[in-house]
Amino acid sequence: MKVGQLHKVTGISGDYYNEYFTKKFNLERGLSVVAKHFKEYPVKKYTERFPPEIYEDAITELNKDRVRRLDELAVYANENFIDADRFTEDDFKRHMNEVCDIMGKSRPFPELTE
Repeated sequence: MKVGQLHKVTGISGDYYNEYFTKKFNLERGLSVVAKHFKEYPVKKYTERFPPEIYEDAITELNKDRVRRLDELAVYANENFIDADRFTEDDFKRHMNEVCDIMGKSRPFPELTE
């Protein structure tokens, strides 16, 4: 099977953004809502969303470093964004910006300076 919507430059599927999509909009309702959503709907690792044993092009020379980092970021999010007292809005925004940078998507929080 082939992974859909692969970015030409990054080799990452645009479909993976859906793991974070709703959580981004929950930020408008507060960190506790974001945390609740991460608890109820943890982010899948890229390799869970696109298992390499099923998707022949899930991990390639082009995307292997990006896939590894996305998997690390999923673990981090699922461990740290489940308790609103353990992260800030800026923490979450930086995380989302990094995910989007890796995927080759526009930063959802461009106003955040590093």
